[in-house]
Amino acid sequence: MELCVLASGSAGNCTVLRSPGGIFLIDCGIGPRTAAGRLHGTGLSLSDISAVCLTHLDRDHFNLNWIPTLIRLGIRVHCAAHRVPLLLQLAEYEGFADLVHPFYDHSFEPVPEVSASTLRLAHDSEGSHAFLFEGF
Repeated sequence: MELCVLASGSAGNCTVLRSPGGIFLIDCGIGPRTAAGRLHGTGLSLSDISAVCLTHLDRDHFNLNWIPTLIRLGIRVHCAAHRVPLLLQLAEYEGFADLVHPFYDHSFEPVPEVSASTLRLAHDSEGSHAFLFEGF
Protein backbone atom coordinates (compact mmCIF):
# COMPACT_ATOMS: atom_id res chain seq x y z
CA MET A 1 0.00 0.00 0.00
CA GLU A 2 1.09 3.56 -0.70
CA LEU A 3 -0.08 6.59 1.24
CA CYS A 4 0.24 10.24 0.19
CA VAL A 5 -1.00 13.20 2.22
CA LEU A 6 -2.58 15.69 -0.20
CA ALA A 7 -3.48 18.25 2.48
CA SER A 8 -3.22 18.54 6.24
CA GLY A 9 -4.36 21.47 8.31
CA SER A 10 -7.23 23.78 9.13
CA ALA A 11 -7.68 24.62 5.42
CA GLY A 12 -8.42 20.97 4.63
CA ASN A 13 -7.35 17.39 5.18
CA CYS A 14 -7.12 14.73 2.50
CA THR A 15 -4.97 11.63 2.11
CA VAL A 16 -4.92 9.11 -0.72
CA LEU A 17 -4.23 5.43 -0.13
CA ARG A 18 -3.35 3.25 -3.12
CA SER A 19 -3.63 -0.51 -2.73
CA PRO A 20 -3.83 -3.47 -5.13
CA GLY A 21 -7.58 -3.60 -4.40
CA GLY A 22 -8.25 0.03 -5.23
CA ILE A 23 -7.62 3.65 -4.42
CA PHE A 24 -9.46 5.65 -1.77
CA LEU A 25 -9.31 8.88 0.17
CA ILE A 26 -9.17 9.39 3.89
CA ASP A 27 -11.22 12.57 4.31
CA CYS A 28 -11.90 15.09 1.56
CA GLY A 29 -11.58 18.46 3.23
CA ILE A 30 -10.09 20.18 0.20
CA GLY A 31 -12.24 20.78 -2.86
CA PRO A 32 -12.33 18.26 -5.70
CA ARG A 33 -10.48 20.59 -8.11
CA THR A 34 -7.65 21.08 -5.64
CA ALA A 35 -7.57 17.35 -4.92
CA ALA A 36 -7.51 16.58 -8.66
CA GLY A 37 -4.47 18.80 -9.12
CA ARG A 38 -2.64 17.18 -6.23
CA LEU A 39 -3.65 13.68 -7.32
CA HIS A 40 -2.24 14.43 -10.76
CA GLY A 41 1.18 14.74 -9.12
CA THR A 42 0.83 11.14 -7.91
CA GLY A 43 -0.23 9.83 -11.32
CA LEU A 44 -3.87 9.50 -10.26
CA SER A 45 -7.13 11.22 -11.18
CA LEU A 46 -10.48 11.61 -9.44
CA SER A 47 -11.89 8.82 -11.59
CA ASP A 48 -9.40 6.41 -9.97
CA ILE A 49 -10.96 6.97 -6.52
CA SER A 50 -13.43 4.25 -5.44
CA ALA A 51 -14.21 5.36 -1.89
CA VAL A 52 -13.78 7.97 0.82
CA CYS A 53 -13.39 7.12 4.51
CA LEU A 54 -14.47 10.02 6.71
CA THR A 55 -12.89 10.49 10.12
CA HIS A 56 -15.60 13.04 11.01
CA LEU A 57 -17.73 15.72 9.41
CA ASP A 58 -15.92 18.95 10.28
CA ARG A 59 -15.63 21.10 7.13
CA ASP A 60 -11.85 20.70 7.01
CA HIS A 61 -12.40 16.92 6.69
CA PHE A 62 -15.50 16.85 4.49
CA ASN A 63 -15.92 19.64 1.94
CA LEU A 64 -19.52 19.77 0.69
CA ASN A 65 -18.26 20.73 -2.78
CA TRP A 66 -17.38 17.05 -3.20
CA ILE A 67 -20.99 15.87 -3.27
CA PRO A 68 -21.69 16.37 -7.01
CA THR A 69 -18.33 14.73 -7.84
CA LEU A 70 -19.01 11.79 -5.55
CA ILE A 71 -22.40 11.26 -7.19
CA ARG A 72 -21.11 11.71 -10.75
CA LEU A 73 -18.25 9.24 -10.23
CA GLY A 74 -20.17 6.83 -7.97
CA ILE A 75 -17.61 7.11 -5.16
CA ARG A 76 -18.70 5.32 -1.97
CA VAL A 77 -18.54 7.28 1.29
CA HIS A 78 -17.80 5.40 4.52
CA CYS A 79 -19.03 7.32 7.55
CA ALA A 80 -19.56 6.45 11.21
CA ALA A 81 -23.09 5.12 11.59
CA HIS A 82 -24.04 7.64 14.28
CA ARG A 83 -23.03 10.51 11.92
CA VAL A 84 -24.88 9.30 8.80
CA PRO A 85 -28.10 11.25 9.58
CA LEU A 86 -26.15 14.53 9.73
CA LEU A 87 -24.20 13.63 6.57
CA LEU A 88 -27.43 13.01 4.68
CA GLN A 89 -28.92 16.24 6.05
CA LEU A 90 -25.87 18.21 4.87
CA ALA A 91 -25.90 16.53 1.47
CA GLU A 92 -29.48 16.62 0.22
CA TYR A 93 -28.67 15.52 -3.31
CA GLU A 94 -30.55 12.85 -5.22
CA GLY A 95 -28.56 9.62 -5.30
CA PHE A 96 -26.11 10.56 -2.56
CA ALA A 97 -27.70 8.36 0.12
CA ASP A 98 -27.07 5.30 -2.07
CA LEU A 99 -23.32 5.96 -1.87
CA VAL A 100 -23.18 6.26 1.92
CA HIS A 101 -21.98 3.17 3.78
CA PRO A 102 -22.12 3.39 7.58
CA PHE A 103 -19.38 1.79 9.62
CA TYR A 104 -19.73 0.63 13.18
CA ASP A 105 -17.15 -0.34 15.81
CA HIS A 106 -15.78 -3.19 13.72
CA SER A 107 -13.80 -3.63 10.52
CA PHE A 108 -15.06 -2.79 7.05
CA GLU A 109 -13.57 -2.96 3.54
CA PRO A 110 -13.27 0.43 1.82
CA VAL A 111 -11.89 -1.37 -1.27
CA PRO A 112 -11.37 -5.08 -1.96
CA GLU A 113 -8.51 -6.66 -0.04
CA VAL A 114 -8.16 -3.77 2.41
CA SER A 115 -9.58 -3.99 5.92
CA ALA A 116 -10.20 -0.83 7.94
CA SER A 117 -10.39 -1.22 11.71
CA THR A 118 -11.87 1.78 13.49
CA LEU A 119 -10.86 3.49 16.70
CA ARG A 120 -13.14 6.13 18.19
CA LEU A 121 -11.34 9.26 19.36
CA ALA A 122 -12.38 12.21 21.49
CA HIS A 123 -12.87 15.26 19.27
CA ASP A 124 -15.62 17.82 19.74
CA SER A 125 -18.87 16.55 21.21
CA GLU A 126 -19.37 13.95 18.46
CA GLY A 127 -15.91 12.43 18.33
CA SER A 128 -13.83 11.28 15.41
CA HIS A 129 -12.37 8.03 14.11
CA ALA A 130 -8.91 6.77 13.36
CA PHE A 131 -8.38 3.93 10.95
CA LEU A 132 -5.91 1.05 10.84
CA PHE A 133 -5.71 -0.22 7.26
CA GLU A 134 -4.43 -3.68 6.49
CA GLY A 135 -4.08 -5.42 3.15
CA PHE A 136 -4.71 -9.13 2.78
